[in-house]
Amino acid sequence: MKATTLKEDIHKYIDSINDEEYLRGLHALLIDKAERSQYKLTPEQIKIIKEREAEYIKGETTAYTWEEAKELILKNKIKK
Repeated sequence: MKATTLKEDIHKYIDSINDEEYLRGLHALLIDKAERSQYKLTPEQIKIIKEREAEYIKGETTAYTWEEAKELILKNKIKK
């Protein structure tokens, strides 16, 4: 079964449950899973991001929109 189908089924079952205690337990389980699966940056990664942000603010680096970056990437692939 695909993830989208599983999610749809879970939504249907949850909508039919009226047991508040059970729903609280399920809620706690889902919150725990969501928090554990979130990616956390290391202190070194945070430092690099802050350095790059400072360079951007000072105008020392170039930034691109998604469309600009995609266009540059595609042009570079064609050249090779």
